[in-house]
Amino acid sequence: MQAISTEVYENHITLENLEKDAKGLSQNFRSRETAALKSKLATVRRQWEALCARAKDHSSSLTSNVAHWQMYQNLAQDLMPWIVKAEKYCATELPKCSSLEEAKELYELHQVSLVY
Repeated sequence: MQAISTEVYENHITLENLEKDAKGLSQNFRSRETAALKSKLATVRRQWEALCARAKDHSSSLTSNVAHWQMYQNLAQDLMPWIVKAEKYCATELPKCSSLEEAKELYELHQVSLVY
């Protein structure tokens, strides 16, 4: 992004200087060379405007990507305590059940642990 910004700035200065020089030349001369110079300047101006548009697009894209990354970081930070708790829970060995009732209780406890 920095390279594009520098290129835009440098080309703008060059363009401004060329347009100033061309104004002075075109006031003193009326010829095909003046028309050619004006045409070349118009082309350079269009290229500069396209470069500005590209830089603006890149800047918008970069801004959007940074916002998305920040949102990801915030959500990951919010989720991290649950992940740590889930990892600890999964690492614990569950007791063996001796009855269907114990299995149901353990299952319910398991469901609650996963949600919170």
